[in-house]
Amino acid sequence: MAGKAWQPSSNAASRNGRSSALLSGFDPHTVLHERREAFRRAFVKGPWTQGLFEFLAFGIKQAWACLFGGLMLALLLVTFLWYPPDVPLPRYDFLTLAA
Repeated sequence: MAGKAWQPSSNAASRNGRSSALLSGFDPHTVLHERREAFRRAFVKGPWTQGLFEFLAFGIKQAWACLFGGLMLALLLVTFLWYPPDVPLPRYDFLTLAA
């Protein structure tokens, strides 16, 4: 895409229809996008470094996506090994709430 780069919205409350006094003006998507662009400007000098940058960014995104699955698997194993049998909340109900 040549020309103008994509710009994220600076107001998270307008996207989801909610407003929070605590987080007013804070949009994590914008912060992360700005940080990524700062790294791009600092490290990308040509096509090879651009390819390496995109490969590493893809790896970071995949690791973040795998986090839920890994934590859920760990929770399944921990509750299988150490969940007390006399608890009023059944194990699978606990897992559903924990997910």
